[in-house]
Amino acid sequence: MTQNEALLQLAREHGGLLKPAVVVEAARDVNSPLHSAFDWDDSVAAQKWRLQQARELIMNIKVTIPEGAGEVIKIRAMVALSRDVPNGGGYRIVSDVVSDVELYRCMCMDAANELRCFRQKYSRIKELRSVFAAGDEFLESLNA
Repeated sequence: MTQNEALLQLAREHGGLLKPAVVVEAARDVNSPLHSAFDWDDSVAAQKWRLQQARELIMNIKVTIPEGAGEVIKIRAMVALSRDVPNGGGYRIVSDVVSDVELYRCMCMDAANELRCFRQKYSRIKELRSVFAAGDEFLESLNA
């Protein structure tokens, strides 16, 4: 049985709702196809968890920027760019990214990829058609 098959089977066994805690519990069995997907060395797992917590802290930094007639909006202060992944990843200050032509282009390409994933995931929601149309305009602007 593959990991995908095991996960789908677990979902079916739990009424179609698969919770991470259920997956971890099933993976504890050394014979489970899911077992190898986890770090069972607690010192390694603890360090990975702290790195995940650091990512969450970074991604939750918000800044307030002006938006039109006296309005302000809050946006994320940091962004991860795909170009940084081969060198270990990391996060850049959004204001630095938008002021650099090359970094901005990379952020737009990353946004385009996320937009395609969003569209694929939610393509059956007819109320999003106008969002998809706007997304298509954005994608076309990148190809211009």
